[in-house]
Formats: sequence, C-alpha cells, structure tokens
Amino acid sequence: MVTKLFLILEQICSKRTMMMSSQTAPYHENRNEYPLYYEEKRSSKPREISNQKRLQRGHYQVFTIAHRVVVIIYSRESTDRHHHLIRFFFPRSSQMFILERIRTIAILCLSVFGCTGNVLTLIIVNQRFFRRTTSAAFISGLCIADCCVLCLHSLQIVAKLRPQVTSYDCIVFYFIDVFRLLSVWIVCFINVERCSLVFNPCRMPRLTSQIKSRLLVILLFCMSLIIFSHYTYHMQIEYVRGANQTEPSRSFCAFKKDFHRLTWESIRSALTYWLIVPVCIVCNIIIIRRLHQASRIERSLSPDTRTRLDLSSKQRQLTAMLVASSLCFVVTATPSTVHAIYLLISKNFGNHQYVIHIFTNILLHFHHASNFLVFLFSCARFRIELIELFRRYFCYKIYSNWYKRSTQNTEQVVFYSTKNQRTPVKLLSQKSNLQRRTPPNNIVLLGTNNYNIRSTRSYGHPVQAHYR
Repeated sequence: MVTKLFLILEQICSKRTMMMSSQTAPYHENRNEYPLYYEEKRSSKPREISNQKRLQRGHYQVFTIAHRVVVIIYSRESTDRHHHLIRFFFPRSSQMFILERIRTIAILCLSVFGCTGNVLTLIIVNQRFFRRTTSAAFISGLCIADCCVLCLHSLQIVAKLRPQVTSYDCIVFYFIDVFRLLSVWIVCFINVERCSLVFNPCRMPRLTSQIKSRLLVILLFCMSLIIFSHYTYHMQIEYVRGANQTEPSRSFCAFKKDFHRLTWESIRSALTYWLIVPVCIVCNIIIIRRLHQASRIERSLSPDTRTRLDLSSKQRQLTAMLVASSLCFVVTATPSTVHAIYLLISKNFGNHQYVIHIFTNILLHFHHASNFLVFLFSCARFRIELIELFRRYFCYKIYSNWYKRSTQNTEQVVFYSTKNQRTPVKLLSQKSNLQRRTPPNNIVLLGTNNYNIRSTRSYGHPVQAHYR
C-alpha cells in the first residue's frame, strides 16, 4: 500500500514538474498553491509540511528547468524504509496570484510592442540606406526570429489562460526553442562579423556578401531544427482529466519519463547562453577599443588625410546599432542565469526569490522585443529613415484622401441647342478629353477634363489646345 501510494504521488509530481517546461507562467488546476509540499506516509495521505520542518528534515536536490527552479527534497525517518518525496510547487497567496497575472499581462504587452517594432525594423533595414549592407540579412533574420518567438509565446500563454485540449502544444514548444536559439546565434554571428570588419575593413567586404549572409541565416535555421529534432521522439502530449470525468479537461506538452532532462537543460543552457555571451563580450570589447583608437588617430590627422582614411558613415552607424543590440542581449539574459545560480547555491526558495524570478523572466522576454528601441536610440540614420517612412506613409494617405475628395467621378457637360438657345440642357456624363462632336442637327458639344491633360515639355508660354 505504501509503495503504491508512493508511485501515485511520484507520478503526479512528475506531471506537474513537466508542466514547467512550457516557458510560461505555472498553470495548473489550483493556481493558488504556493508553497505546497507533499510527503508520503505509511498510514496517511499526502499532507502539507511547514517551512521549519522542511528545513530540519532531509536534503535538497535542486535543478532548473526552462529558467524555473524545481526542488526535490528527500528525507528518511528512522521508522520508515521508503524515501519521502517532496516537491516544490507554485504560489498560494493572493499576492503571488496577482504577480502571475502581472507577468502574463506584461509578456503579452511586450509581445505586441515587440512584433510592431520588429516589423518596422524589418522595413527600415530593407530601405535604400541599409539594404546593400551584409548586416541587413542578419538584422532581417533576427527580426523574423524574434517575431516568431513573441507570437508563439503569446499563443502559448493565451492557450493556457483557459483550460482546453489542444493538439499543437508540442509544435509550439518546439518552434519557440528553435527560433530562440536562432535569434541568439544570429546575435553571435553579428558580433563576429562586426569584429572582423573592424580588423580588416578593406578585405572583409570581399569575403562577405548579401547572398552569403542570407545563406548563413538559412543554415543556422536548419541547424536549429536539427538540434531540437529529438523533441519529436522525447515529447508527448499529456491529458489531464478532472474528478469524475472521462473526457480530458486540458492538455500540455511534456517530456517522456525516460528522457534525461537535466542533461538536456545543461546542453541547451550552454548553447543559448554560456557559449554565446563570452563571444559577445569579447567582440564588443575589441570593437569599442578599435573604434576608440581609430577616432583618436583621425583627430590627429590633417583634413585631407582624414577624408581619405575615414571609415564609411554607414558602417559606423551599423556597428553602433549591432554593438548596442548585443549588449542589450547580455544585460537582459544575464540576470535570469545569475539568479538561477544563486538559487542553486543558497537554496533560498522564499516568496521574495519567487518575485525576483518573475521579474528576471520578464526581462529575459524583453530581449526579443528590444531591438527596435536599441536601434532607435543608438543610430541617427535609423531615426531619419523611420521619420521618412512615416512621412511618406502619411503624405500618401493625406494626398490620396484629398485627391478622392477633390476629384469627382462625373463632370458637368452642357448641351446648347442652336434651335432653342433659351433652354440649355445640362446632362451628366463621364470625363472626356477636349473634343468636338458635330451631330446632324448642328448641336455643338463642349467637354473639358483638366485632369487627363498630359504634361509635356514646353518652351515659352503654354498654349491651350482648342478645336474649331
């Protein structure tokens, strides 16, 4: 009986732990539970354990899943032969429930703002100023990847707000990880490309081109698909059934029981942070130092030599944009990782640490929505192109609306009868060029249309065409 109860409890806890892999707020049946600790007893059902007893009994095993902390506590009583499995669950107080709602609203607002900013960045980068640069392909791929991450993450959150059974949970989870890895790798390759350009400004344009940059982005996307392709085998959709219900009430995507989750989380953390951030930091330091040296040398040169040796203004502004973007990635991704390491070392899992975890998660999500703001504040040419884009759009809308109001579909044509000149007949007809019609009854028709007169090159005073 004890073994069966222990297995049931472990199965329930494993399902709830797998739900944390969805990269969203911890949604489950009872959203008001935090902290909830279950313990298996010989003759009693699982009960709640206080915090003081929890600290006095057993030992911790702590690991992180998708930037969330999971605590497994094992303890052994002298009179019991079985280990007691205790799990660390979700908020119970109303304050934590409000914080979860704040995180949901903040992530949805960031998704809307980030998608709008990424679309504007994609349009501006493909305009005439940035279009012919090799970095335009990287920035375009970064905007598309960030938009996909924001949209899929919002879809995941909205789907979890109302419990329902869906068949696309694992697909959404798979592509979120794919596009997030693609975004991080593009940032890394942007830093490498800018660093190479600073070292070899004359030779680097021969090695890179727009076509090569686009092929590299496609190659990175294919590699991301291959890296996460094992999800098709190790992940499955779990269905949750309520009490006295035969039909499932909702579904979620979870890894299978035989999957080595801790090993995979370590590998994914290395691919998305630990291998990328050192490269970004080193490249940014080299770029800033080389640009500082170049500007100091240029100030000491004569005006003629400075004009010949000056770097392209376009490349300077692109370098400032991309360095600022990579620094933003380091700033937004570091707090979440540092906080996870702190929890592993200190084993402090109070409500205060959970609040910090919520804000670091929002900050991590802000990385995918911040490219537009970073480019806007770091590059003057980007601001000029943005203003020009709005000016063209609004001028086109205003001109088209004014033209539609001022131009009528029909114009007034007057028929004068030579037989009865006292009663002119006014009719409405379509627009026509200046023309002369001579019907059999000697009625003369004069029609004018000033909008269809072609503008031709004239020398001297314009002479209006007329017919006799």
